Amino acid sequence: LPPFLSLSPSLIMSVKKRKAAEVVDEETQREASAPLSSTTTNTTNTNTATNNNSNTNNGKFSSRRYVWALVVAGLIVLPATLAIVGRMFYGPDATRIPPGTYPYSSSRTPIHLFGSSAGTPGHLKGVGGLVVAAVEETPHVFVADGKNHRVHVFSLDGSSQWKIEDRGQQEIDPPQEPAGIALTWRGELVVTDVAHHCIRMYRPNGTPLRTFGTQGDALGQLDTPVGVAVDIRDNILVTDHGNHRVQLFRPNGLFLGCVVDANEGEEEDPHKKLPYGISIARDGTIFVSSWHTHTISVYRSDGVLLRRFGGPGTQPGQFQKPGHMTFDARGNLIVADYANQRIQVLTTDGSPLAVVDATENGFHNPLGVALDEEGHLYVSDAEADRVFVL
Repeated sequence: LPPFLSLSPSLIMSVKKRKAAEVVDEETQREASAPLSSTTTNTTNTNTATNNNSNTNNGKFSSRRYVWALVVAGLIVLPATLAIVGRMFYGPDATRIPPGTYPYSSSRTPIHLFGSSAGTPGHLKGVGGLVVAAVEETPHVFVADGKNHRVHVFSLDGSSQWKIEDRGQQEIDPPQEPAGIALTWRGELVVTDVAHHCIRMYRPNGTPLRTFGTQGDALGQLDTPVGVAVDIRDNILVTDHGNHRVQLFRPNGLFLGCVVDANEGEEEDPHKKLPYGISIARDGTIFVSSWHTHTISVYRSDGVLLRRFGGPGTQPGQFQKPGHMTFDARGNLIVADYANQRIQVLTTDGSPLAVVDATENGFHNPLGVALDEEGHLYVSDAEADRVFVL
């Protein structure tokens, strides 16, 4: 080779050593960079996973918030919706009217009366219990119009408004015969039917809701149910007149038990026989009138007897067939003293406060009593088939 192309052995060795050193440096750099790259990758993966978990958790949290928002909205909207739908299909609700204070005077001239002769819109026949309740904030009087087989609804001035009749009963012999009437806390009318030995539930506009009870003496069966009352838990108490007991039901007809039963124990309790009227005081005690012993018995809500007062006679505080009862704003008891032809006002321990004589005030045989918010007393007269307002 020409001299300028020839390589000396020392030069060749120098080149080889330099190449080898470069290879070593490259390997060293790869080894040094590998953990860093791995760590970076792992860190990136971890951060990505963390971000994914965070996004997932945020998504779950947002979903839970959305679900709870829907639940809260449903709880707010659903009752209002049901109320609107109920009014569309079943009519307006009725609400209880707190009773006023009845003036304890024996000379109470009737303000007016209502109920008219046969063939007229306000005709009454065989009146029983009655109740004052507001429909769309307007007070009305609901009267058990027994022999006309209906509940008759009047305005407070005595104008006939509408009639509640079970159309499905028109072909039944005998037709229904309402005797007692009450109002549940959710605005349903409870009516005792002495002809069919059952309880009928209505909307205030007359729409039938349900019927429960059959004739018999087994638990939950009825024989001539007359009086009815509703306690603070919306339980329905019925005087099972022919079976000599007071039975307890839920508004759906579920039988809960007997509160009072003349047949329990080894001997019959005569004071529990032929229960008629029933009313519940503000403290939850139950007042039951008896047509057998002409007394009023007071029970705890569990049926334990607390006291008893009255007895046959014509003196103040005595009774002859005490009928339906109610309480005024002061908590005093007002009793339709049917066969004595008078109204009696008493304290809850039986002490007489006032006696309103029926014959001196234009009416005859009072059977039902109810108060409006002004303290006016509505009295159904079983003989005259009228309602007197005192």
